[in-house]
Amino acid sequence: MLGAHSDLWAPLQRRPSSLAAKLDLPRLTPPFRPAWDRLGAVKPDIAALTGLGAETQVLSGVHDSNASLLPHLASRKPPFTIVSTGTWVILMAVGLGVGGLNEADDMLANVDVEGRPIACGKFMGGREYSEIVGVVMGDADDAALTRVMASGAMALPCFAPQGGPFASRKGEIRGEVVPADRPALATLYVALMSDLMLTRLGADNGDLIVEGSFAANSAYCELLATLRPAQRVLASGDAAGTARGAALLAQWPVRHMKTAQQRSIAPSSFDGLIAYRAAWLDAIG
Repeated sequence: MLGAHSDLWAPLQRRPSSLAAKLDLPRLTPPFRPAWDRLGAVKPDIAALTGLGAETQVLSGVHDSNASLLPHLASRKPPFTIVSTGTWVILMAVGLGVGGLNEADDMLANVDVEGRPIACGKFMGGREYSEIVGVVMGDADDAALTRVMASGAMALPCFAPQGGPFASRKGEIRGEVVPADRPALATLYVALMSDLMLTRLGADNGDLIVEGSFAANSAYCELLATLRPAQRVLASGDAAGTARGAALLAQWPVRHMKTAQQRSIAPSSFDGLIAYRAAWLDAIG
């Protein structure tokens, strides 16, 4: 949690940061315990309220993104990148060094449950998707994607109040898009942003595993596979990855766990996509 949402931890040194020291926080902070440590049995009043057994053990616990990462740490060898999607799109590049991280691009060194630094980048892809789509319902299809690209219409960052490399810019929709094609425009935008962030991170090797809400967006997954032909793109069918990862703490360290259900995404022949990406990159400078 400290590594994900604060400046209080120095991941490479595995100790409190200089900011924490200046604030005298180490003196006020309880001792650190591993995420899988058993702290003791649940309190009797909690057991009575919840129906839990009196001997049920309480563990230190884990941050949600790190919980969703755990099944992959137990079933894969680096390098690979988790594309965790929802309100935020969080790219976690396991096996990538952190020397190339750029704060201006909203990149950071997260830490996994074993304290190892993980190169990450993030932007508010889900929120931006909603802003671009507006009230239109439905998913993007190949015909709509082709129409948008052929028209030259573009969504240019940024459509969220915070996060990502373009947070200081005001989003712009350039060109005309009929309401029914808004999902296609929004899907193109999130796919292009994901591709850009992966490139800036240097996450060019190993599988890309899409998790969360965009794993069910076939157009997004196919666009990503087309934009990054050197990498295999997999869409996770596990809707409970965070809970499953947290549960793994009860038996951690786990190694050689069976991979959750995933489908391999084949690149699609979107006419003009590569030229559209070049024009989009030129438009955002």
